Amino acid sequence: MVCTLASSNLRDLHSNTCPCMPQALLAKQGRSAQFNSAADRDAYLRGEVSQLEEARAKLVGTRTELQAEAQSLNGELMDISQVSMKT
Repeated sequence: MVCTLASSNLRDLHSNTCPCMPQALLAKQGRSAQFNSAADRDAYLRGEVSQLEEARAKLVGTRTELQAEAQSLNGELMDISQVSMKT
C-alpha cells in the first residue's frame, strides 16, 4: 500500500504516525541524523555507557552502605529491646 501523502506534493504534511512509516525506520533515521559518522556515534555511546556504569557503581555503593547501616540499627534495636525486657 502506498501512502498518498508520501507520494504527493503534501510530503511536508506527512506525519511520523502514518502507518506507511514503520516506527523502527523512523527511530533509525533519527539516530543516524544525530551523528556525522559511525565513529562519532560509537564515541558518544561509549561515553553514555561509561556514565551509566559510574552511576550504577555509586548506587551499588550506596545500597551497600544502607544495608550496613540498617544492620547496625537493627542490632541497636535488638539491644534496646533486650534492655527494656530486663527492666
